Amino acid sequence: MSLPAVISLVTLGVRDVAAATRFYEQLGFPRSSASVEGEVSFFRNAGGFLAVWGIDELTADDVTLAGYDLKQAEKRTTCFREFIEANKSELLALQILYSQPFPRRRLTYAAIRELAQKLTDPPYHLTTADVWQAYKRLQAALVRGAPSDKVLTDVISLVRFATGQVEVLEPYAAGVEQRFNLWIGRQIKAGRSFDEEQTAWLRAIKDYLAANVEIAPADLMRDQPFTDWGGVVAARRLFGAELPAMLDELTEALAS
Repeated sequence: MSLPAVISLVTLGVRDVAAATRFYEQLGFPRSSASVEGEVSFFRNAGGFLAVWGIDELTADDVTLAGYDLKQAEKRTTCFREFIEANKSELLALQILYSQPFPRRRLTYAAIRELAQKLTDPPYHLTTADVWQAYKRLQAALVRGAPSDKVLTDVISLVRFATGQVEVLEPYAAGVEQRFNLWIGRQIKAGRSFDEEQTAWLRAIKDYLAANVEIAPADLMRDQPFTDWGGVVAARRLFGAELPAMLDELTEALAS
């Protein structure tokens, strides 16, 4: 399967950074807090970032690493930590994630969406990918994989890494996969087995939780691949009356 070509960062070399900054601000481009006065200005746009550098600062190597030298990466991660500190009492997702490693309240997709949206708002103008790449520039040995541009849940991993709850930054789905394997192991040890069709459903539920952090029987009626497989009726045929309890157990075990 071919992937669409995407440009997330465009770098321009200019003679006068201040004049160019004013020009793009007048066009309506919001300037990122990661900008350095007189050196480089970053502008957020629908597809990524525009970076305006002084032309004398650019070399072939600088272009390759434009926007992600150590100073900029440090500023970006500092900005992210400041965001967490400023919003830890305001955003439900941060209240849950920041307060304790194993929250009593479950995360919801709405709370994660609110968190991701707030991160992109002024004055931060950050995205999960921005902060992730900055951490990779600073602590490459502790960063594994890359966030998906199709899901919001990777911001959970960022918050836990930034607050010291985990030592390694990896996609949220990787942790869900590990916890799923442990859950399957416990079921087998308890004498329970799953046939091929049940296993396919369980893996689809796992993937759904990795992207949405919650699942209920109603989701099996409206989202793929469940609707293609017969929805909640088929799920109840496979798992019986314990389906709601099983979904609740999987949410607790995988989306913690």
